Amino acid sequence: MTSLILMTIMAISLVATTGYTAYTMVDASNRISQAQRSAADMHRLAALVEANLRVLDNDGVASPPAPEDPPPRPASAASSKGQASTGKAAAKEPVQPAGTLPRWLMPGTRTPWGAVYGYCVFAPASDRAAAQLRTASWPAGAASGGRSYVAAAPAAPTELARAGVIAAIVAPPIGSTALPDCTALTFRDGRIEVAEGSAVAVTRGASADLAALAASATVTRHVAPTAQGDATGTSPADAMTLSAALGHWQATRPSTMVLRLAPGRHELPAAQVQALAADQDGGRAVRLVLKAEAPGVVVSTNPPDVALRLPTDTRIENIGFEMPVEALPGTRLTFIGNNAISTNRAAGLRVAHARLDVAGGKLTVTAPGGDGVLVDGGTALFRDAAVEVTVGAGRSALVSSLGAGVTFTAESRRPSLQVHGRGLPMAALRSGGGQAILDRTDVAVDNGTPFGIVIENGQLEMRSSVIGGPAARPGSAGVLDLGGSHAVADPNSHIWSAPGGRCAQGALFSQQPVAGEGARAVSGAAASGAVLPSVANRASWTCRS
Repeated sequence: MTSLILMTIMAISLVATTGYTAYTMVDASNRISQAQRSAADMHRLAALVEANLRVLDNDGVASPPAPEDPPPRPASAASSKGQASTGKAAAKEPVQPAGTLPRWLMPGTRTPWGAVYGYCVFAPASDRAAAQLRTASWPAGAASGGRSYVAAAPAAPTELARAGVIAAIVAPPIGSTALPDCTALTFRDGRIEVAEGSAVAVTRGASADLAALAASATVTRHVAPTAQGDATGTSPADAMTLSAALGHWQATRPSTMVLRLAPGRHELPAAQVQALAADQDGGRAVRLVLKAEAPGVVVSTNPPDVALRLPTDTRIENIGFEMPVEALPGTRLTFIGNNAISTNRAAGLRVAHARLDVAGGKLTVTAPGGDGVLVDGGTALFRDAAVEVTVGAGRSALVSSLGAGVTFTAESRRPSLQVHGRGLPMAALRSGGGQAILDRTDVAVDNGTPFGIVIENGQLEMRSSVIGGPAARPGSAGVLDLGGSHAVADPNSHIWSAPGGRCAQGALFSQQPVAGEGARAVSGAAASGAVLPSVANRASWTCRS
């Protein structure tokens, strides 16, 4: 009998142990599954917040959407909490309780065990720290449909602020509904952590996981003179303003951002334009494209005539600027299609130790207060382009200096350079250094303009090019030398001069032309004692008067 009892007890124990083991395995598997599903949801929500970062003050500082208050806790939980409010429990009251994601961003998302996800926000920048959360509507000035964004908030803990964390998605421990306190978040070994629960960080611009994607991405935003729809820029119906688009570009820095501008007048605050010029994070690693959707796109500043200087490679297509445009050192500025620049300042278009590329189409520059295009160092290449410039008295359409290289070349059609004057201009081209190359190019001037080209320094090379014409000829000389080193031209190049004027004038042209390209080959050891002259005239152009 005793043996039977013992065997029964052992059987019951075996069944209980097997049942508990099975229950534990199922529960652990369920908890792992819940943790994995929750982690995936949290990363998706963090990416959604990152995609909706917005620049409120056009200063490149990205702000996250503002949180909403969490739903009230169940009465039972509140009463039990009240009964346990000893001094120790009171010390655990949250310092910065988590809110929830705004309903317009992702309504109704909960953890696999039924708790709401929390949402912590911090100061978007060090100068936006405040004791309490302050919000602002975006887009500013929207008649309706504006969304609430963080204008100021409590500062993030030191290690989070150093990592650029401006928001976080938080979740309670599995099976719990109590959200972690935002001040309990820590950042260690490249990960955000919380003692009770889990968290995923939202950083300025893009997270580490998305940074590689952003580096190779092309982002397109639609731009209108006034904000449309939700002003996200994702479609013409939701177009953002140009000011907001440039602020968004500063904040996110994709590899290429294409701004598609709708017809109309796009006005930029002068302060934002000046801040863009001072931006140190641009450069050739990223590119910005300003592209007109249809004719009639005009960009201006308020107050007017503040120079647009973008600190990155920029491509401009079919846009009119009522302001000067400048290419900053180390960048590349490209014009495609028909573009125009109008200003009362000294130069309409300036290239400062940068690269200018005008490909096809027409570039019209109006600068009655100075020269039209100024190339200070760097290079300027005009391919198949018609350049028409209106300048003030005594000014020139294109001026180069500091060793700059200027090239006009024909690939599918002859390029042209034409100067008009409000008053009598000096010349179409004034070369102050480096090399000026005219390859199958037409240079036109108003009748009576003293010179077609002035060489102040460096070299001039012409091939099958024409200066002036039968109806409008340079009044004094087609080419004036004021200190050039070389002039090269083939017989297919023509210079028209007015009656009493000269084809070419200056010390460089007082010597007899050197036949062929012989002088070019006299150099180094091959010279055999020959001395290359300090100036060389190899101009074999045809003069017409």
